[in-house]
Amino acid sequence: MLERGERFKQVSSKFVEHSEHDSLRANIKTGVVDWYSKNITSWNNAIELSMAFYNEPFEETVEDLLQFQSTRRVRNQSMNKSSTRQNALELKSEPFNLKHLSSMGNFDTHYLNRKGRDYLKSRFLSDETIDYLEKLNLVSTDNKNNLLFKHIDIGLGKTGNIVGCDVQGTYPRSLEKRVSLDNKGKLKLERKYFKGMGENSMNKRGFLFGVNVAYSIPLTLFVTESPIESASLMELQKGALPANSWFLSLSGLKEDTFWETKDLLQELTKAPKVESVLAVNNDHAGQEFVQEVHETYQDQKEYQPDHKIKLLLPELENGDWNEQLELLKTGVLTSRTEKLKEKREAEKLVQSTQIAFTERV
Repeated sequence: MLERGERFKQVSSKFVEHSEHDSLRANIKTGVVDWYSKNITSWNNAIELSMAFYNEPFEETVEDLLQFQSTRRVRNQSMNKSSTRQNALELKSEPFNLKHLSSMGNFDTHYLNRKGRDYLKSRFLSDETIDYLEKLNLVSTDNKNNLLFKHIDIGLGKTGNIVGCDVQGTYPRSLEKRVSLDNKGKLKLERKYFKGMGENSMNKRGFLFGVNVAYSIPLTLFVTESPIESASLMELQKGALPANSWFLSLSGLKEDTFWETKDLLQELTKAPKVESVLAVNNDHAGQEFVQEVHETYQDQKEYQPDHKIKLLLPELENGDWNEQLELLKTGVLTSRTEKLKEKREAEKLVQSTQIAFTERV
């Protein structure tokens, strides 16, 4: 994939993540690629993964893979592998700029407009929670009504500097624009709302905020996968949060972001001890992340007396904290019902399109 120009960024000591598909990750050591949202892995079927990713036929895919293997054998005779890997993973050097969030001309308006607030309320967040994040200057909208969840830097003389952001669309995309078929004719339904990152967002930083912040006392760090899940968990835990609680969303599952943020926060708040609460999604990818963190933790025996790790997963199978908040406030999971309804409508749409095509032929 690197050979074909795909860009990856390192998200932990073991994994890299595709710059445009946060569910597609590769193991640096083994080269195995997993596309979690499609449930495809290159471990036992590199051809299927390549066909799905590039939307190419079997014959062309096999030919490309054979050509790549041949080219790699020649190249490895004259190039150092570690240098090649480092160059392939080299991050952008341009600094993050709120005035230039994308090549499409997006920029921060520095306030949260009605469209953004209404979207957050549609995700069952209270005005109290929204106001809290807005007062921290961590949530705003851009000139195209996308929500921005801003990442702050941590460290002497730079704490609070905005160095990146998650971008959350607020306009739903029509079903017709989200439906497609993979090479096996299986339905693919993309996200209803855009989700991405601001251009040149700093590596190893995430959406981070504190509650009841204090110094020189134990620190509790809640780790989630997305900003809305962090906000949802804060609302669910409201009234029961210990002093010096912090919420970090990883914009996916980026282990290095967790470890570096934990260390910097402990130093910043002079916390004698840290309890990290892994509150990721209750699905396969989340459970795999928990296992990876546990393995790293076991290798850090000298730090274990001052750092404890706790697991807090949503009760819902394949669920997240925003769904838990929805269930608490409404008693039902309308969001899941709507997704199932959309899937059925998408299947009907694909079927009608195929029938129309057959009739024309």
